[in-house]
Amino acid sequence: TWVFYLLDQHPDEDALLHDEVVRVLGDRRPGFDDMHPLQRVRMVFDETLRLYPPAFSISRFAEKADRLGGDGPDGLSVPKGAYITLSPYITHRNPTLWPNPEVFDPERFADEKVHARHKHAYFPFGGGNRICIGSGFAQTEGRLAIAMIARKYRLRLKPGHPVQPQGIVTLRPRFGMKMSIERR
Repeated sequence: TWVFYLLDQHPDEDALLHDEVVRVLGDRRPGFDDMHPLQRVRMVFDETLRLYPPAFSISRFAEKADRLGGDGPDGLSVPKGAYITLSPYITHRNPTLWPNPEVFDPERFADEKVHARHKHAYFPFGGGNRICIGSGFAQTEGRLAIAMIARKYRLRLKPGHPVQPQGIVTLRPRFGMKMSIERR
């Protein structure tokens, strides 16, 4: 949903993605072997997950006392048993981690930029030993679905339809996402 909303708002990115899908796939259905060649699809999907992560917050209990940010004055003590909430939605918009964080920019996910970024700056599916068990499947399914839809169709937001993220269990459009479908 969020991918096609963002592509509608950024027609240049939509054109780049569509061109890649047509070049890589032609008229055939995508398969697992197409995952690597569909780099623009990956970058658009990852940037969408940065702006609209499926889980807007993740909560955990501290198993032991710890200190975040080192022992200096900026450090934060975390007592054993503390309830900790991390927010991918907020972290993914932190300007110290992401230049121009509110801007949709799939180039943030070019390979060289991914490797240069702090490993915990991006966590749409959580992380560590509690990462979402379905993250790999979601990445594969999402990218293949985007390729299949974008090859033949362009989705356009209905004029005047309000778009507002709402965190319930997952982050979703509060008023739905009313879009029209155009055949390419």
